[in-house]
Amino acid sequence: MKKLALLFLFAVGLGVVWALLFSTSGSDISVSQSLEAPLRGTLLGRDSLGRDLLLRIFQGAQVSLGIGISSSLMALFLGLIYGGVSAMGPRPLDSLMMRVSEVLMSLPSLMFMAVLALTLKSQSNSSSAFFVLFWVLSLSSWMPVSKLTRNLILAEKSQDYVEAARAMGASQPRIFLKHLAPNLFSPILIYWSLQIPHAILAEGLLSFLGFGVKSPAVSWGALMQEGWKALANYPHLLLAPAAILFLTVLSLNICLESFRKSQDPRLKWEKYS
Repeated sequence: MKKLALLFLFAVGLGVVWALLFSTSGSDISVSQSLEAPLRGTLLGRDSLGRDLLLRIFQGAQVSLGIGISSSLMALFLGLIYGGVSAMGPRPLDSLMMRVSEVLMSLPSLMFMAVLALTLKSQSNSSSAFFVLFWVLSLSSWMPVSKLTRNLILAEKSQDYVEAARAMGASQPRIFLKHLAPNLFSPILIYWSLQIPHAILAEGLLSFLGFGVKSPAVSWGALMQEGWKALANYPHLLLAPAAILFLTVLSLNICLESFRKSQDPRLKWEKYS
């Protein structure tokens, strides 16, 4: 299963490179070829404006994957800062910051993302949809990272090497950067990698609901929204991008779960015991 997942992700990567090289030649409007059926000149047919659907899907992958990876990185950064300040600060501040993050985590994620999208869109224009989606996904997913960071730091703060550093006069920032941060790297990296598929799926859902990129820009969610309008007569316009999105997220989950297991010390011990 892992090999198949890696093979599919490699194929998607090749498709993205192909779309970058031929970004204009296959996306020209051709009304005479509009809604051409699959396997009649092109593998997946053409959309309502006669553009190659397969090429459009790989063009959409650039936006969907880009937003998914970049927003999860920003959420990681925000969560690390927030969780680090909470854990290293005084107890009242820690309690207050954790209550705030827990309240935000308790909100339904879709509703929270929709409200953020509407708020940010009201402050921007249609050309900044990538920026809006980036911040919507970042601001709606940093809370679990902060909680994980805070719990990891609190667990490490009680260790002898931290107490020794504190006794030698090391400041809180120095203790965090030199002693605590290296021990947080592995679990935080694993958690971040598992958030990438979630961010890609969330982008697809938001764009499908109309909060994402608009034509002429394209993403997997935007393609599904276009295909939904013609579902009765041309189902492939919806099913093709939906299938690529589903298989990409599934493949990422399989590969990243395998990576997580390879880094889990408990599973390593079981393997050799």
